[in-house]
Amino acid sequence: QAHAKRTDIVGRWGGEEFAVVLVGASTVQAFQVAQRIQKSLAELHLLDKNGTPIPSPTISQGIATFPLHAREAAELVDLADMLLYKAKEMGRDQIMTAD
Repeated sequence: QAHAKRTDIVGRWGGEEFAVVLVGASTVQAFQVAQRIQKSLAELHLLDKNGTPIPSPTISQGIATFPLHAREAAELVDLADMLLYKAKEMGRDQIMTAD
């Protein structure tokens, strides 16, 4: 949420997936937000319960923009979800856009 505006929506979508709705953002702006989120996670310094460092989490992201890539909400979500799985297939910690 630190990377979203007050008008944006951030919520859990499924088990370990989140949806971020960037109201009025272009594909380029959404990609920039995705990069900031990715960088924030990479910079986390995490420890296990014994104080041993553990790797930072990775994030795979799919970006689709309304109305450029879809005319209906369900179509937009489906496309972003497909791109998310494509990002995972590409080796994880990737950002895929519909462009």
